[in-house]
Amino acid sequence: MTKAIGKILSANDVGETGSHQVGVYIPRAPEILGFFPPLDEHTKNPQVHIDFVHDLDNTHYTFKFVHYNNKLFEPNGTRDEYRLTGMTEFFRVTGMQPGQTLVLYREGDQYYISDAPPPGGITPDNENWCVVAVQ
Repeated sequence: MTKAIGKILSANDVGETGSHQVGVYIPRAPEILGFFPPLDEHTKNPQVHIDFVHDLDNTHYTFKFVHYNNKLFEPNGTRDEYRLTGMTEFFRVTGMQPGQTLVLYREGDQYYISDAPPPGGITPDNENWCVVAVQ
């Protein structure tokens, strides 16, 4: 089970492009997906709400981890992708910008979100995501 992941944010992630993107894209890499709770893949668009605590000020944010998978259930379906949605308020409050590092980590059953890069930064290699070494 992955304990921490990091992402270099894009303009789409923080809402600067005006696109209709539905949340931050989560790659299928097992080491990235392994951070999140499992979803019922036999269900159309399975999802789970996750309570994240901002490690700077202990503010709670609820994000939705979802597998948009209508391609697997509908003849004309087009989507088969994972997303973390509901992050607009967090990005607005923190003022995060493209190129900055977002870190998600877990301690036991509690999920945390950080807008501060880990010591040494991150080296993303999986669609701007990577596993972060836990100190």
